[in-house]
Amino acid sequence: MLVEHTLIPEDVIAFSKYHQQRMRELSPRQSYHMLITCLIVGAFSILLVADVLQNASEVFIYVLLFLMAVGVLLYFLSRASMPWSEGRLRRMMMTKEGEKTLGQRRLLLTPTHLQLESEEEKDEYAWSQVTDIGVTEEHAFIYLDNEAVLIIPSRAFSNDWQFQEFVTKVREYQNVNQL
Repeated sequence: MLVEHTLIPEDVIAFSKYHQQRMRELSPRQSYHMLITCLIVGAFSILLVADVLQNASEVFIYVLLFLMAVGVLLYFLSRASMPWSEGRLRRMMMTKEGEKTLGQRRLLLTPTHLQLESEEEKDEYAWSQVTDIGVTEEHAFIYLDNEAVLIIPSRAFSNDWQFQEFVTKVREYQNVNQL
């Protein structure tokens, strides 16, 4: 299957937003670890405060303040990983290095590998190098183990059915070659 498309700055911005959102989502295991850590720190703090203060109302106030501080800290930590601004990404795309990311692309899917060809280079990736596949209504993102990603916009296909067929084929080839 051959897919020809032009990568534009909006595609890179869409990937950035998708990837940052994906990175913010905690797995159940990460959520469990965060909960246990907060409970341990909270219990230790309560014991420390209760040991110093003998008045129960003061202990309650300090525990409440501690929990509020943890909530505010977690909020700001989650905001620290916000995606790059669109303006910053657009400026990056205007550099010589950024321009290499954009432009005409030809992606060839075969049962054994993916071949990506641009004006600058021609790369070949075995399906075993594909670590994940992300899909939105407007893009497919093929994550590679060398921390690269192939961005394929749905506009490269004449209709939604062909785009879905492409995604299905990519998943099929990846699953067959991961065994």
